[in-house]
Amino acid sequence: MNQTLNNADAIDITGNPFVDVGLAVVASIAELDDIEKLTLGQIKETHALFEEELLDVNERLKSFTMIFTKNSLLVHPSMKPREVRRPAYQAVLNHLLNSIGQETRPEICESCGNARSVDFDALCTEALAGLLPKRRFRAIGRDWFPLAGSLGSDAQALPAASRSVNLCAKCLFVVHYLPLGLVLLNGRLAVFQSTSLDLWYNTIRSITEKTRMRARAGEYNILGKKEGSKFVIDELLNVYRDMRDKKWTNGADEQACVFVYRFSNAGAGPDCDVDIIPNQALTFLREAIYQGFRAEIDNMLNGEKGGSRFSLYRSLIDGNDYFGLYPLKKRTGASVQLYRLYQTKICGQSDSALNGAARIAKQVSAQDEKKLTELKKEKAFRDFSNRNMARKAIISAIRTGEMTFQDYDALFPRVGGIGVTVSGTGWNLISYYLHHINDPDSIIGDAVHTGSLQSKDVTALAYTIYNEDVQAYGVERLKKRVDQIKRPDVGLVWLRSQFTSLAERYPGLSYAQWERLVKDASGALSVTELLFQLRLLLTQFLYAQERRVDRVPEAGSEGASSDGLPSLFSVLIDGLFEQYRERIGLEGIYKQVLQQLKSRKKGLWWFKERFETTAASLENVHFDDAVWEEFMLDENGQLLQHERLFQFHLAIANLYREAQDSGLNVKRGG
Repeated sequence: MNQTLNNADAIDITGNPFVDVGLAVVASIAELDDIEKLTLGQIKETHALFEEELLDVNERLKSFTMIFTKNSLLVHPSMKPREVRRPAYQAVLNHLLNSIGQETRPEICESCGNARSVDFDALCTEALAGLLPKRRFRAIGRDWFPLAGSLGSDAQALPAASRSVNLCAKCLFVVHYLPLGLVLLNGRLAVFQSTSLDLWYNTIRSITEKTRMRARAGEYNILGKKEGSKFVIDELLNVYRDMRDKKWTNGADEQACVFVYRFSNAGAGPDCDVDIIPNQALTFLREAIYQGFRAEIDNMLNGEKGGSRFSLYRSLIDGNDYFGLYPLKKRTGASVQLYRLYQTKICGQSDSALNGAARIAKQVSAQDEKKLTELKKEKAFRDFSNRNMARKAIISAIRTGEMTFQDYDALFPRVGGIGVTVSGTGWNLISYYLHHINDPDSIIGDAVHTGSLQSKDVTALAYTIYNEDVQAYGVERLKKRVDQIKRPDVGLVWLRSQFTSLAERYPGLSYAQWERLVKDASGALSVTELLFQLRLLLTQFLYAQERRVDRVPEAGSEGASSDGLPSLFSVLIDGLFEQYRERIGLEGIYKQVLQQLKSRKKGLWWFKERFETTAASLENVHFDDAVWEEFMLDENGQLLQHERLFQFHLAIANLYREAQDSGLNVKRGG
């Protein structure tokens, strides 16, 4: 077809997905390799050659009535005689085509922003003269433009109810090519837009060619019917296959995303949703084609069952793991190379996290080969005994230097919010690699996690514990202690003692910091993950030749003021500490209070007695048994004796350190 006709009358894309897909369909039929070469002259020439085929296709395509409703002139059931429908529809289309650039209404087109709009009623009156027996007022509604409101109806995507929508002739004309350029996605019509003009146009060209080929064979069902979202993925893969040898020099292409408008124009509830296929999903699909994984992806798509919630399409959009990657029964799952590509591009996993998962899988299989078959089963790691087996393998891998805590931190990233809680996605990775233990591609080089740690506070605490314990008691004692703190009850007691001892010398170990580390969102103690991370870090410090050195977080504004105590008990703690400091000095507080709290020679009742004495010496401070007993209970009536003693002890330790830091180290009173 002649591509040089009237090139001065360039037609730009509009930004409206329905209009732009119509333009792309026309350009595709005109066999243009670039939609930006489309001109008004080419539209007219193309329509002149394609007009009869367009009418035939629109009469039969099921998508036509879904787009323009059964009230369209072409298919209106009450329009008699039936033979008049086609010429009436054809006449209006041709008048619209000839009115492009000749619109008379001084109203901006609400689709493309053209300065003028078409007088639709006048145009229809002229076009239908002699074809229809009765003249009636005609306004633009959903029978002429998708999701356009009409007079007397509720407003939809475009204004309505109070007035008819303003549209130019170009927009009204080209949308009637839309049925050839869309697909059915999970029961709804879908049109595409993209920030990459190249990708978008080639996708519409592919859809148009398939629709025309089907129509010529007498098949008028919509592309994608009974195929779900698999058809969309297949089309994108086809486009990347066809573009494989084309260099991507446009930065917009390299950062492209695709917008999928899923809409319904039928019934009383027309609407439109938008799915965004992000750049990382497109990058994955492109790389999958370039690296030769098409057959694997086709096999996974063919194995999809159930709703779209678990489809590859939805997983790519949401950035979620995809079940088709994993072996299940007769399904072999993805190859190691494709799995790694998906995990890094879509799920954001690092190479070090994947290497760590592969190493843990090897360690697990080496520890218990008999149980390997059970561990390979789906959801095996929902069993805590299986998780504990894997945790032993992680400890072993860190001890031998095959992993670092940074690898674990990447594999099990910290979940935001209070407490030390990690994402469970790492178990999926370990589960996958249990099926590929001997695959030489499971581990790539010596990838090391170089990103920022999610658990900086835990890392800093672990190093401080390591530094203090090794200096005080030696390496061997700390090695034994690391093995003992795996039990939550033992570990909790040990952790409290570490906090109170370290607070005497280091800032940042307030009760507020304690709560952030050991309590979950409901306020309940949750120390299992924290203790495990401390074990990992201490193991790394004890056995690794190069130790990572981190400092405890600076206290900032969190000193004794962050003791978490009600104001009454904060006043009593401050008063008690001040009285002892004036009477026996800081050295006396260390020996007679802090040391005896550590050795349990002083306890909760000592604090109660001292609070009674302190309260009596202060003005307007009321303290009695009822106040004490109320503070010893939580909101459910459970005793908090161990927690309160720890809280008081920690407050004294922080006050002691702050007083030392301020230089008030001498006894001031008798």
